[in-house]
This record gives sequence, structure tokens and C-alpha cells, in this order.
Amino acid sequence: MPTVDENDYLFGLTYLIALTCLPIIWSLYKLIRDRNDFVQIEGQILSYRDNSDTGQVDLNSVIKISGLKDLTLELADQSSLEIKLSQMNFNSADRSALIKEIQLRLPKVSESTEESA
Repeated sequence: MPTVDENDYLFGLTYLIALTCLPIIWSLYKLIRDRNDFVQIEGQILSYRDNSDTGQVDLNSVIKISGLKDLTLELADQSSLEIKLSQMNFNSADRSALIKEIQLRLPKVSESTEESA
């Protein structure tokens, strides 16, 4: 049976503790840091808070939404707004539900119909 000296044993133990504890500590830090982050829709107003970054957007001024990890809103005044959902502890289900809810509240583009005489 192979023997393991004390240095190899301590190195292995430290390695396993580091691989186990550091990701847990990092996740707890992010959870505590981002605990007050939100995206909220009230009527046609979208409000958000990402740590110290806060804002509101009128959904009537939104032309297009896009983004895989983060949410980018293209506005009618040719500007864009990026909401960093990846830093707000949003998972893919939360992100897709938010995008569906925003799309439901976007103003409908009216299609012109021809009237026959």
C-alpha cells in the first residue's frame, strides 16, 4: 500500500478545501451583495436596481429588446439602455419570464388596412 507523507496529505486537504469552500464563499458574497436588486414593471413603467445603478423606463418608448445574458432596450430617441441581469442573480427562467412580460407590455405596432371603395 502506498504511503503519503504529511506534506502531500496537507496539500491534498488544502486543495480539496479550496475547491469546496471558495465557490461557496463567492456565491454567498454575490447573494448578499445583490440581495436588493430587482426589475419591476408597474403599468407601462419598468423600474430596476442593480446595487447603486437605478432607473426607470417608459415601455411606450421601447422599440426593441435584445440580449442573451443582459437585457438591452432600444428606445425611440435612438438611445439604448442595458440592464445587467447577469449581475443581478437572474437565472435563465427569470430572464425569459421578464422578456415575455416586457414583450406583452410593448406598444403594438398598428398595421394599416386598406379600405375598399
